[in-house]
Amino acid sequence: HWQGPGVQLQMDPQQPGQARLSLNGQPTAAQAQTQPDGSVSGQFAMNGQTYTFNLTAAGPNGQRTFRVGQHTAVLQPVARQARPQNDASGGGQGNLQTPGMLRLRQHTLQDPGMGNMPSHTVLVPAGWQVEGGAWWAGQNFFNVLPSHNVTVKSPEGLEVELSPEVSFKHFQLSPNAGFHMPPQQNGQVDGGYPVMEMPEGVEGWRQWLQQTGIPQSLPDATNVQVRDFGIVQELQPIMQQLVSPMQQNAAQMNQQNQMLGMYGNNFADGAFYASHVTFERNGQRWEQLSLTGVYWLGMTMEFGRQLWWGTTPGRTFTAPEGTLSQHLPTLIAVADSLRATPQWSKMKTEHAAKLSGIAAKGASDRAEITRKGMENVRRINQQTSDIIASTYDPNAGDKSQRDFINMIHEVEDYNDPNDPGTSVQLPSGYNKAYSNGNGEIIMTNDVLTDPNSQNLGPHTWSEMTVRP
Repeated sequence: HWQGPGVQLQMDPQQPGQARLSLNGQPTAAQAQTQPDGSVSGQFAMNGQTYTFNLTAAGPNGQRTFRVGQHTAVLQPVARQARPQNDASGGGQGNLQTPGMLRLRQHTLQDPGMGNMPSHTVLVPAGWQVEGGAWWAGQNFFNVLPSHNVTVKSPEGLEVELSPEVSFKHFQLSPNAGFHMPPQQNGQVDGGYPVMEMPEGVEGWRQWLQQTGIPQSLPDATNVQVRDFGIVQELQPIMQQLVSPMQQNAAQMNQQNQMLGMYGNNFADGAFYASHVTFERNGQRWEQLSLTGVYWLGMTMEFGRQLWWGTTPGRTFTAPEGTLSQHLPTLIAVADSLRATPQWSKMKTEHAAKLSGIAAKGASDRAEITRKGMENVRRINQQTSDIIASTYDPNAGDKSQRDFINMIHEVEDYNDPNDPGTSVQLPSGYNKAYSNGNGEIIMTNDVLTDPNSQNLGPHTWSEMTVRP
């Protein structure tokens, strides 16, 4: 009996040659034979097609590689374990973290700059550590809205980094300006924004990643290799939702300038960039998938170019090399669970409104346009997760392969009976999900396991349902 994200295979001891297979929660019967070398080969039918699969050894602890054609997934052995003893504290700390089960606990993060106001919550597997919380750019950068900066780590080194959204400003003097002024330097302050020159295009961002981004984020890494970097075309419709209002405003301003006979070209655009990096740290090889959106608006004038630009909240997932595909559903579920508290969201909205009032007193409304754009970032950011899951594949190939990877990596929305009207995204590789209404969730592939019989504390566990 083996299971992995979205895949479960169980040999039938009563009927040799038969097996029970589940892909993304969809069960199907399979024919399977154990070979002399211990591997398993067989066939199954799904969606009107017949597929051949193999199961071969993949590690010293009973792991197996499940292969359909060129598509693979690493499966772990599943064994029934004895029920844990009563937790004397009654605090729900009993261990139910078996290979076929995932237990998530809600952590509440704080904003030290606002008197330790509860700022965010995040669901984290039992035993994982959470660092960070609310993030502020600093007093000098008063036009940059507060965000979050959170890192979640597993004991084995799996890592989720949720970096803040940041906005910048940069002015570049034209060589034909007819006058001279000192060029702006990165790190300076301009009107409450940090000054930062924006890299241009894919090659510009690739160079920034290699020369600045990686050395800053992985200072102790060696043998770093950028395996892939580029624009995620599947995310461009989402980026278009963000930049469309800016582009409409830029077009209107260009039309007004033309009617008045004034020179000046207003523009706006954006893109999502993704990188796949491998590196060595502490004697072990790791791989890392990062995604960040970049959007910009500005105006080209006779004497130079003024640019406002920003980044969406970034997401970085790290795992031992060769295992990121296996762990990505859980890492994405952690990233998707990050929520700002109502109290902190209200404070942030009021803070943004105050900044808008300050911006309105100036000669330009571009600061307000940028702020509205960043508000759109927060509204659409969660939509990127499903696309991350469906497009990431270190051995990307044809459409059938992408469909298979999408099926394995998919996350689903679950309704929480203890909190009607709300939903949470969880990995789809589990058959059952339970919530105790106290910030904890258990997911399991063992349909015979009832958390209420496991002596996990005073709270009652209610089964969650997949949102239609």
